Amino acid sequence: MNTEEYSHTQQGWITLLSVVAAMVVDYLVLDTKKAASVAFFITLVALLVAVAKFSTLTVTGNSTRLRISFGLGLIHKTFRYSEISSCRVVSTPWYFGWGIRAIPGGWLFNVSGLRSVELQMNNRRVYRIGSDEPEKLEAFLKPKLAAA
Repeated sequence: MNTEEYSHTQQGWITLLSVVAAMVVDYLVLDTKKAASVAFFITLVALLVAVAKFSTLTVTGNSTRLRISFGLGLIHKTFRYSEISSCRVVSTPWYFGWGIRAIPGGWLFNVSGLRSVELQMNNRRVYRIGSDEPEKLEAFLKPKLAAA
């Protein structure tokens, strides 16, 4: 891995499977009646938008910043290394859930799993970035934070 850059995309399988299941239920329930076909179409479009926006989490880093983005990248957050005081791999409790969530002291960005990298910010806020390779992300971040 190039130590100057980091890029990893995690697939949110539970999100994807949940939306596919919802599409099947939507079809079975609503497509049986002609009047419901508009509702079926609207629901289908909403579910496809949800998949496009929230089924993956991409984390990229370069020499000055870390960026996280969901799906197509419309929902994203950028952190300058100079704003981060420390990072560590943590286990996220199951009840914190997936998606973008307020957690005690900060925010969670996660599409799958219970492991994340916790960023402690200079302003004492905490951000947890879900990852299926948190040790690699932490190893990338530590030298960047030391140099910032």
